[in-house]
Amino acid sequence: MMIDPVSSDKQSTDKKPASKRPKRQPYDLPEDATIISVGAPHGAVLSGWGSTRFGPRRKLVIYLKGVDKPLTVEPDRPLLLGRGSSAQGEIDLDQYDALTHGVSRKHAMLRPDAREDQLLLVDMGSTNGTFVNEEQLSPNLPYTVHDGDTIRLGRLVMHVYFK
Repeated sequence: MMIDPVSSDKQSTDKKPASKRPKRQPYDLPEDATIISVGAPHGAVLSGWGSTRFGPRRKLVIYLKGVDKPLTVEPDRPLLLGRGSSAQGEIDLDQYDALTHGVSRKHAMLRPDAREDQLLLVDMGSTNGTFVNEEQLSPNLPYTVHDGDTIRLGRLVMHVYFK
């Protein structure tokens, strides 16, 4: 099942009926999946769980397994997720064994939508797909990211929280 883009209805944070939204339940990961936790450390209270609100100056804090210092990202413009490039506006996932986990060079893009105060995720036509809560995104169509979503690029998994 593919996730279609959401409407731009600003009245509700749930853009799709509950039956159409990706499940937020834990799931079985592939045995060789690498977990990247994005957001609050374990035990932190997250007040915005499930929210789509991602206004100006919001941040993603990325806690990586085995890395003491978190990576803080403030996506005020489109941010490309992939491998092989560390240019401005790109996050190179090579250091997390991205090639082995099926991440494309230009896999997905996170981009803020200032008009709607949302953060959008777009699969850039990747070979191994982009998934939100284990539902595959349609290529080149934006999906509104929710606080607490699980994002998978190929077999590389991220948990996304807003700060």
